[in-house]
Amino acid sequence: MSRVRVVVAEDHPLMRTALIHAVNAVPDFHVVGEAESRSILFQMLFEFPADSLVLNLCLQDVCLLDHIPDLLKVRPGMKILAVSAYDDERLAFHSLLGGARGFVSKTADASEFKRALRAIWAGETYLPEQMKSRVEGWLSSKGPVRGRTRRDRIFLLTAKEMEIFRLLGEWRSTVEIAGMLHISPKTVEVHRIHIKEKLGCPALADLLRFAVNWVKEKRPPL
Repeated sequence: MSRVRVVVAEDHPLMRTALIHAVNAVPDFHVVGEAESRSILFQMLFEFPADSLVLNLCLQDVCLLDHIPDLLKVRPGMKILAVSAYDDERLAFHSLLGGARGFVSKTADASEFKRALRAIWAGETYLPEQMKSRVEGWLSSKGPVRGRTRRDRIFLLTAKEMEIFRLLGEWRSTVEIAGMLHISPKTVEVHRIHIKEKLGCPALADLLRFAVNWVKEKRPPL
C-alpha cells in the first residue's frame, strides 16, 4: 500500500504541529504540506497532490464551510476531515453536506482523531458518537425537522450565512465581516436580513443575543 499524502490546514502553529504529529503517527499516512490560510491552502492543492486534507474550518477568522466544494474541485476524490474548535452538530452537518467525509472536534483525543482519519480513507463517514445518529438522520433528509425551535432553524442557514452568524456572535461589525469575507458591507447586510428571517428573530438585537450565546456555548474554554 502506498502512503496516504495528507495536507494539514490549521492557522495556529501549536495546533498545526500537534495535528501533523498525529497524522504522521498513523502508519501509512504522512503530511506532505501545511497551510495557515485559505490562499495558501488553495495554492498548495493546485501545486501538490494530496489524497486527504485535515481542514480546520476556520483559518485566520475565515470560515471555510462553503469553500469545501471548491477544494474538492481542485482535488477531486480528496478525502476531507473537518476539524473545529466548535463541537456543534450544525457544523458537522454543513461540513458533510459540502463534501467532507468526517468531522472531529479539537477537544477530541489523539485516538479518536486517528480513527477518524482511517475511517474516511476507508471510504466511511466519521462523526463523533454523541452526534452521529442525529447528523446522519438530518443528512438523509437534508436537514432536521423544520420550524420547531430557533436552534433547529439554524440548519436553514446556508454555509455563508452560518459563517456570518458565527462572526456576529463574535461581535464583528458589518465592515469587519465584509473585509474578512471579501464581500461588500451591503452584501453582509442582505445576508443578515435573510438570517433574521430564517431564525425568526424580530430585531437585530435579538439576532445578536442569539449569536453571541451560541458562540459562548459552542466555543471550548481557553
